[in-house]
Amino acid sequence: MPIIFTSMKFKSFAILILFQIAISHQLNAQQYLPYFTVVHLSKNQNKISWNNPNKNCIQLSVQRSTDSINNFRTILSAQSPQLAENGFIDKKAPEDVQLYYRIFYTLKGGEYFFSKTVSPVELKDNIAANKKPSKPSNKKNKANKKAEKSSKVLKSSYLRMDKKGNLLLHLSKADQLNYSITFFSAEKNKLFSIDPIPETELVIEKGNFLKEGWFEYELKEKGKLIERKRFYIQ
Repeated sequence: MPIIFTSMKFKSFAILILFQIAISHQLNAQQYLPYFTVVHLSKNQNKISWNNPNKNCIQLSVQRSTDSINNFRTILSAQSPQLAENGFIDKKAPEDVQLYYRIFYTLKGGEYFFSKTVSPVELKDNIAANKKPSKPSNKKNKANKKAEKSSKVLKSSYLRMDKKGNLLLHLSKADQLNYSITFFSAEKNKLFSIDPIPETELVIEKGNFLKEGWFEYELKEKGKLIERKRFYIQ
């Protein structure tokens, strides 16, 4: 007859087993090392590099296999396992077989983990994958800034901008002829007009435009358009 356990001791034992299994699963589910690569340099040589986020690491070993699951053997035990970045070159890597590498590391207190399994990649593929986009040269940046600054310079026969960013309007015959000027936003919305222009020299403060950006104006003489330009308020 089969033996059926009904005692409390068996129940407690079963709960303890499940708890131990859960703890074991939690340890094995730790995150992999955040950065672990293997690059094929030349015949029989692979470069292994890694980052180690665990400052309390007391043992770190690199292991190699030909089947990705079993038969891993240690080919290096790091002398300074606590270093944040490290690596070495496997100079005895077998040729003409698929190789797999992983890292085994132990922490203070006895916890131990395995990294994910990685196969070597060719050097040129790794360079292409990790190549950072080149930054524009300083000369190009300076040229772009100069061109941008130049585009914001107001080139007008009647209007210029002072060092404070205010507009200076000069019309030598304003007291004789009927001039008017209208300002618009970049979206062609009318902001305000001065009609007629009362003085031969007039300062239009930049505060009238309320914000930084592009604006336009139309200058007319006796109702006839004589100048239309855009300008930038800093």
